[in-house]
Amino acid sequence: MNEGFRLLAEVPAPDPPVLTALGLVLLRKNAPAEAIRLFEQAVRLEPSQARHHLNLAIALKQAGQSAKARESLERARALDPHLPIP
Repeated sequence: MNEGFRLLAEVPAPDPPVLTALGLVLLRKNAPAEAIRLFEQAVRLEPSQARHHLNLAIALKQAGQSAKARESLERARALDPHLPIP
């Protein structure tokens, strides 16, 4: 996991899938604040993708930012009412 993270982190201009992969690794490493930054970038690049908002909501919740997490989750549900919510 560390080697994959290192390789992805070297991508000069990461796209949303790379940002998502990096953010998910950071969540597994219990680093939600860093994951939030990456998920926010993915949201800015693809604001209509519900999955990005969901990932951001999960990271925000883990970081103890419940109100912001709810807002992001609501955006995800508005974009895709059928999105499986963990």
